[in-house]
Amino acid sequence: MTASVMGGLMASFRNPGYARYTFGNFASMTGTWMQRMAVAWLTWEMTHSTIWLGIIAFSDLAPSMVVTPLGGALADRVDRIRAVILVQSLALLIVIGLLVSQMMGVLDISILIVFVCLLGIINGFDLPIRQSLIGDIVTGDNLPEAVAISAMSFNFARMLGPALAGLVITLGGVGPVFAINAASFMFFIWIALRLNPVRRDRPTQRDSILSDIIAGLRLIWRDAFLRFVMIMLFTVSALIRPVFELLPALTGRMEVLASGSAVALSILTSTLGIGAVLGVLAAPFLRVAVGLRYMLIGSAFATAISLMCFAIVEQALASLISLGLVSFFVLINSVGIQVAVHTGTPAEFRGRTLSVQGLIFRGAPAIGALGMGVLGSAFGLQVTLLAGGVVALLLLLPWSLVKAGTQGPPATATKSKPGENVE
Repeated sequence: MTASVMGGLMASFRNPGYARYTFGNFASMTGTWMQRMAVAWLTWEMTHSTIWLGIIAFSDLAPSMVVTPLGGALADRVDRIRAVILVQSLALLIVIGLLVSQMMGVLDISILIVFVCLLGIINGFDLPIRQSLIGDIVTGDNLPEAVAISAMSFNFARMLGPALAGLVITLGGVGPVFAINAASFMFFIWIALRLNPVRRDRPTQRDSILSDIIAGLRLIWRDAFLRFVMIMLFTVSALIRPVFELLPALTGRMEVLASGSAVALSILTSTLGIGAVLGVLAAPFLRVAVGLRYMLIGSAFATAISLMCFAIVEQALASLISLGLVSFFVLINSVGIQVAVHTGTPAEFRGRTLSVQGLIFRGAPAIGALGMGVLGSAFGLQVTLLAGGVVALLLLLPWSLVKAGTQGPPATATKSKPGENVE
């Protein structure tokens, strides 16, 4: 089984365009997640308030809730390579502005919120366009493996970025993190300028963008498996993933192991990185061994239980182990969801379904982080995180018991008819 899994994954890299895209995309996403942790750390240093941590997370993620559906509809209409270059260039300019403001010493919490909101808007367009570009670069039987690799690299970057940010902040502060993110954008722009897609889907534009958005939502609602996947994604994103946004407020647990809060943050984020590495290694084998549906359900339940353990234990080493398990299972679940959405959607709808996935992926943690920040300030983060894990389990249980139409797309599926249950 090991040889067959690795052979399928590596086949995609025989496509030089996809190999370049993967490395450029991974660099850009790692820089983005490094900056998000740096922004959270800077917010904590400015305010020492879990409420402000929630507000910053909401300011980053909430704008995507407005523009992501539009980005998905545009992804099904425009030249995706030109669109990626445009949005990456705009993001680069914003990050340079953030870096200059920080270097000049004029950056305060209100200015930081403005920069974070602007980047949230750009990311709302970027995510569905960038993800749907995979189908233009890789076609045929290699598409599911290419999607799996991209999902793994995206989610690995999401965990590795904060880990690297913690190390860089410890050594040089937040300024170098912003500079690294700017460099990652420039690298991906350079890569995108050299991409030659094998296919560009340019459908006839007979309907309005609003009609396209509604058609995509209708497809998701009518397809039992896609509906199941989106509900699971919302539950995990809103009730479990906010712990990553609130890590700066949890550095006190590491007092036994660390002499300062920056070092403590580095330990916590490095633990996320270790869990992500193990999750990347495990995800493709689990998908083959147990199937996509059971991989999704099992990882979602394990994530909730791991969060509850993290909330309950107070000893430093036990906290690190349970946090690493949260990272491990969240990554596996996220990889499975991205593969399910990408391979279970018709090509002409892919940008729109990916935009809904991105909307939930980015918007739900914004709501969750804001709510947990407020509740954490009132009742303490330990109680709040424990409640999040319990509620997630209660919500996941009835949906996971549903049998009909939830077996998921086959390993080689690349397309299904709109509204059709994927078996």
